[in-house]
Order: sequence, then C-alpha cells, then structure tokens
Amino acid sequence: MRRASRRPSSPLSEALLSLGIPIVNNRMPISGLAFELLPISERSALLTAVERFMAIGIEEAFGALVAFNVKTSALFDPRKSPPVALLPLLSRLSHHPHGPHCRRVQPDHRPASERAVRASWARLKRRMKAEPSLRIPPYRDRPFRL
Repeated sequence: MRRASRRPSSPLSEALLSLGIPIVNNRMPISGLAFELLPISERSALLTAVERFMAIGIEEAFGALVAFNVKTSALFDPRKSPPVALLPLLSRLSHHPHGPHCRRVQPDHRPASERAVRASWARLKRRMKAEPSLRIPPYRDRPFRL
C-alpha cells in the first residue's frame, strides 16, 4: 500500500484503484517511518486499505495485478523471500530483471517537492533518535574559558 501511494501512476496503484482500494489519500504516509512510529491517522489509512484488499478474493486481486502488468518486485522486498503461499500466484506476474539502475540527476535550480522534504525531515529525525551521542550539548553546560 505504501509503494502504491508513493507512485500514484504506477501499475500497482492503478490495479488497486481498479479493485476499489483508495491509495491516493491525503492521510497515506509520506515518510519512511516504521509502521509503529506513524501517526494514528496514517496507520488507520494504511490498515483500511489493507482490510479492503484482504476482503477481495485472492484470485480477483491477482487477476487485477496481472491485467495491469504489475511486476513481482512491486509486491515484496527483493532482499527477503516472499511468503510460500504466494509463490504460485507470483509466478503468474511478470518478472523485472535486476540490473544496474541509472538515477537521473536533478538540476540544482529545481526545488524539491513538499513530499520529498517531509520524507527527508522524517529520516533526519529518525537518525537523530538512533544516534543520540551525536547531539551537541547546549552552551550553558560547557565551562566558559577566556
């Protein structure tokens, strides 16, 4: 659901919308925070979409994914193996061969989108919580020397 909400024009998003699952929602998460760290409204939006997806039959859901040419890499993290129960169904989807990816360099004069800035800010806050030793103590705690 998160991948689909990040890219509303992707085949995965289009397949979910055809099934009646609202992924283009202003309450969907824009940060990369773990589920447990998301605000309640964002968790609620994700769980509502997941509940609707689970209410649809598995054959109907995979039929829509095949119809919209969704790649297997859009459904799970390639670094982890998918659930065994889904392997027969995943074989029906097209496979995207992994190769070198070329990132397009954005020109410096173009401002980042609000969504990109919020995601970057959330990553920075998460990093600061993970590494508290990098914080600089305030000046009042340091001795004053001349």
